[in-house]
Amino acid sequence: RKGDVLMTVPRSAMITPDVVAASDAGRAILACCEAAENSGIHFWDSFENTTISEKAYIDKVHMDNGTQLLVKILQHRKKAETTATKSQNARDESVIQSGGIAGIGKNKVELKYKLATRGTISTRAPILAFLIQQRFSDSISPQIVGDSSEIMEEMEDSTSGVTSALKINVPPGSPSSFGPYVRILPSMIPLPLCWKRNELALLSGCVPGIAPLQEVAGMTLQLAS
Repeated sequence: RKGDVLMTVPRSAMITPDVVAASDAGRAILACCEAAENSGIHFWDSFENTTISEKAYIDKVHMDNGTQLLVKILQHRKKAETTATKSQNARDESVIQSGGIAGIGKNKVELKYKLATRGTISTRAPILAFLIQQRFSDSISPQIVGDSSEIMEEMEDSTSGVTSALKINVPPGSPSSFGPYVRILPSMIPLPLCWKRNELALLSGCVPGIAPLQEVAGMTLQLAS
C-alpha cells in the first residue's frame, strides 16, 4: 500500500559520492586533472556531469546517418584502445627501469604525461575506477583507503587536482571495503555500448536503431575524449 516501507537501507551501506571521493581510486583519478586556481574546491567540481557531457557529443552527431555513426564509434574505440595501450607500455617500461612500482623504485623514472583540463573527465570515471579497484584487487577485501601512503604523497606533491581539492574522509559507519559486494555485480552489462561491431551494424541498418546508436556514439566519444 502507499506509504508502506518494505525495508530500509542505511546510507553507510551504500556506495555514495563521498565514499568514491574519499577512496584511493577516486583520488587517483583526481590526480589526473589539473589543479584549480583556488584551493578548497570540492572533489566533484573537477569533473563534468556525465549526462551533460554525453549530450554535448550526441548533439554533434545527431545529423549523422547510421553508417557515419558506426564509423565514428569504431574510430574512437580504436583511438581509446591505442592510447590505453601506449600508456600501459610506458608504465611497464618505467617499472623495469626504476626497479619497482612506476616512479617509486630505486632509480626513479619520470613518466611523461599531461594533466587533463578540469571538466574534461566525466563524473563516471572516478566511480568506474572505484568499482574496478574493489572488484579486481588481489585482496579479498580491498580497502577503500589503503596504506599506500608513499603513492599518495607523490600525488599530493604534484600540481594535480589533489592539491587544490578538499580532503574528504570516508563517511562514518561505512565498511572498510565494498569488494565482497562489488564482486556479486554482473560481470557484463548488455548495453549497446558494449556491443561488438557486427552487433552495432544491425542498429545502423534500420531507422529505429539510429537513436540508440546516437547514444552509443555520445558515450564513446565522451569516453575517448
